[in-house]
Amino acid sequence: MTPLDLSSLWMEETEGRYYEMLGALPPIKRDECGFMVGECMNHTADGAIYEAHIEVSGRFFFRPALLKTFDAQEYFREVNSMFMH
Repeated sequence: MTPLDLSSLWMEETEGRYYEMLGALPPIKRDECGFMVGECMNHTADGAIYEAHIEVSGRFFFRPALLKTFDAQEYFREVNSMFMH
């Protein structure tokens, strides 16, 4: 079975929504450039899915992400390749 790939689902959001989500619940995961909202969105055979948020160059983005593979540095690279041309 192929692991679930959610990396192409990034969407831009407002700074206000980013901070609203950061303050809604304590993040379940967090580092210097990103976090996962503390409420699970869904469960799959690959694991629990949470909403991941990241700031890149003053812009804000989110997508669903597997909890077990949280990696804000990888998210940063994904967003850079999709949006920062």
